[in-house]
Parts: sequence; structure tokens; C-alpha cells
Amino acid sequence: MSNLPIILPFPLIDIAAEGEQFRFLCTEIQPLFRTPEQTEPSDFDCGFAVEYAGSGISAQFGCDISVGNVYAFYQSLETAYQQLDPEKSAQLANYGSLDRTAIRIQFDRRGGCLLTGHFLNAKNHYHSGIQISISLDQSYIGEILRSLRHFFRILTDAQGHANYY
Repeated sequence: MSNLPIILPFPLIDIAAEGEQFRFLCTEIQPLFRTPEQTEPSDFDCGFAVEYAGSGISAQFGCDISVGNVYAFYQSLETAYQQLDPEKSAQLANYGSLDRTAIRIQFDRRGGCLLTGHFLNAKNHYHSGIQISISLDQSYIGEILRSLRHFFRILTDAQGHANYY
């Protein structure tokens, strides 16, 4: 959408650590056109993708996740980061029982965190994908939160509400 002040692809997570590069991107923003019977809370449908390079591979593909899933992840990451409790974590996963997309950030008491996840490639009918595990410093979390906050501030301003569930 040309009237939203977000340049696509927009990185929501961008991590370069220990010879690995992981990015989770918003690649597309489209308005939802719905009938009066439809009740989707967000006014936008977004496309998301992952990019990974490391351990001798390089991959980039779209992932199956909704704006509501990403918003729930943003809220849980903000809470976990404020508490810095190793019992708390933030998880991004698609709705339902189909386990095609997942990111988990788990904090520890030493100032680090572990990002784990897996992504199945929709273009290959979910028969291939990547699995990641990256140890990183908690300083990355502040930048991730700033990106997510900016992304949702723009969407909220455009739709006039912050209802994404």
C-alpha cells in the first residue's frame, strides 16, 4: 500500500550473530475487503517471509502467519523483556494445530536469550523448511521491539484502532 509510510520489505526481526543471519520480514500489506458478515479484527492482510543464512545454507521464503499472530508475539515479547524472567518467553506461532511457523525467544538470568524456531516453506507444500537456534545478547530485543512497535503504530494509525485478534 503506497499510502502507508513503511518501505517493504520491512524487517521485524533482523539478527546477525555468530556467523548466522536471520530476518523475519513483512513483505506485503494489503487492505482487507470484507462483507458485512466477516469479522476479521485487522483491516490489513500482510505477507511475511523469513531469510536465513548460516551453517552452509541460504534460504528465503514466505511463511504462513497472520497479523494477529505477530501482534500477540510483540505483546508477549514486550512483557517477557520487561520482566527478564527465564520462566517467561515470547512465542510466535500460527493459529490452530498446523505447526508451520514458530519462533520462540527464551531469556536467561545472564543477559542472554535463545531464539529458536522452524519455518516450513509454503511454496513447497510445507515439505521443506529451516530450523534455527541462535544464542544472542538481550540488546537485540530492544531493536526487535522498536521495529514491531513502529510497524504496529503505522497499522494502527492507518486503520484507526489496535484490534488485531
